[in-house]
Amino acid sequence: DNTNAECIVNIPIGNNIFYIKVIDANGNVTQKEENIIIDQPIPVIELSVVGNNIKITVTSEVELKEITYKWNDKNEKKENMTTYENRLSFEKQLEIPIGQNTLTIVATDVNGGKTEKVQEIKGVTKATTKIEMVGEYLHFNVTAKENIEKVEFEFNGQKYLMNTETFGDTKKVHYKVKLIEGKNYLTITTTTKSGGIETTSWEKEYTK
Repeated sequence: DNTNAECIVNIPIGNNIFYIKVIDANGNVTQKEENIIIDQPIPVIELSVVGNNIKITVTSEVELKEITYKWNDKNEKKENMTTYENRLSFEKQLEIPIGQNTLTIVATDVNGGKTEKVQEIKGVTKATTKIEMVGEYLHFNVTAKENIEKVEFEFNGQKYLMNTETFGDTKKVHYKVKLIEGKNYLTITTTTKSGGIETTSWEKEYTK
């Protein structure tokens, strides 16, 4: 059947002008011109906080060529994706520096598609709390890598607050409370100077 014809043409990414010319058996000519735009897929960058780290996730429909990232004005670091077995995705966790930071990530694919993401991120340090029963007293020790701003705790329904006016500039706070007969419960919330908040709860029966 010579009255119908089909042809599959690979259309490149971008703005294209498609020309077609058909000549029938009688020499009649039909021409058509069509403007076809094929959008270029670009890499997708997603960020998520995992503890004190920021997780970078990059996905792409086209093989990735390279990924660069940097904190603030520091030298950027580069990942050469052509050396990776999986070139369509990338994941990496970075430790967040303490304070206000700017993270810049640029992902480029092999076709030149590029995505840049700039994110403001505040890095904080969280304290560590250790609770221990010693005789008829309950001791707790709070430690942090930076100065502690305040310690709030609730012991058996009674609320307390300690701050820098109480203990000054310090990275360690120790306190003890006297246990009562029966069930005791304690909840401690510590805030560090950078704004990191950590909460620890404890509950236990005490018998003399």
